[in-house]
Amino acid sequence: MERANSFIRLAPLLLYIATHELVHVVRFERGEGNFDASAEERQDEEGKVHRITHHLLKPVTDSDLNLVLDCFSDRYRIGDLMQ
Repeated sequence: MERANSFIRLAPLLLYIATHELVHVVRFERGEGNFDASAEERQDEEGKVHRITHHLLKPVTDSDLNLVLDCFSDRYRIGDLMQ
């Protein structure tokens, strides 16, 4: 009997992080994001980049990558929890 694994695996996490950071690079290069943005603008940029990253990776997901996408979804906003 196969057991479901609720732990994030390294490869899908690294895929998400690399994709996320490359989206930032592309957006900065195109002038769509501001590297020297204010804190509020950075927060908005992160939201946009998270959505783009999710959109790019969703078609190729498996259960391990789905777990990573779920953890980086809007359901879990660490900043909101710390206020």
